[in-house]
Amino acid sequence: MGLPIKQPPFQNVGVGQTAIIPRLDMGDTCDALILKMSGTIDDAPTNFDYTDLDAIRLKLGGKTVVDGLSGAEIYTINSFMDRGVSATYLAIRFADDVARTITGENMGGIDTSVGYSSFSLEVDIGVGDGGGGGAPALECWMEKSRPKPEGATKLLFRAYLRGTDYFGSAAVHNLTPPFGSQAGNILARCHIFTPNDRISRIDVKKNGVEIQGDGEKALMDFVQGLK
Repeated sequence: MGLPIKQPPFQNVGVGQTAIIPRLDMGDTCDALILKMSGTIDDAPTNFDYTDLDAIRLKLGGKTVVDGLSGAEIYTINSFMDRGVSATYLAIRFADDVARTITGENMGGIDTSVGYSSFSLEVDIGVGDGGGGGAPALECWMEKSRPKPEGATKLLFRAYLRGTDYFGSAAVHNLTPPFGSQAGNILARCHIFTPNDRISRIDVKKNGVEIQGDGEKALMDFVQGLK
């Protein structure tokens, strides 16, 4: 994995504001971004942490790489993937640190040496629960490695895209995973967030062929625990 390099300071950091780094470092491969939260979010005082990041957006040229996920959602994904979690440090990983080969590990990293026009990060900061005030501080590091070798995966990178579905009844429903704007993308995994843990079973089909059938959630939780 790459070395953590401090990024330019966030602009407009404040309670209820959108903090932004207009231009992240470019020229290398971004394996991960690591956010550090410090200070307070209200007058209580309450420590500023990942739960106060309402939405995170990362854009590379005209491409959306992180599509408005909250700090809590990314924290949950990292917990599920056994990546290590903290209240005050939040990692957004692109390279796959749990892959079994070096090629697989590097595959999701964002190679910015290929000439993208921009690389920017925005974070919506919440308002806390203590009646105003607060002085949050937000910093960013990038885990950098050298550009990828030429080949089929040089332009490939991991993106966190959001899809939203609403259902009004207890029944079997179809979900449409977000694939992005181009055909041919690799679907690495889907993370499904639902209020009150209402999902009991998940079936997966591709072109009508059953990949996972009778996917009881309890069984899936057990299999995940075998890692």
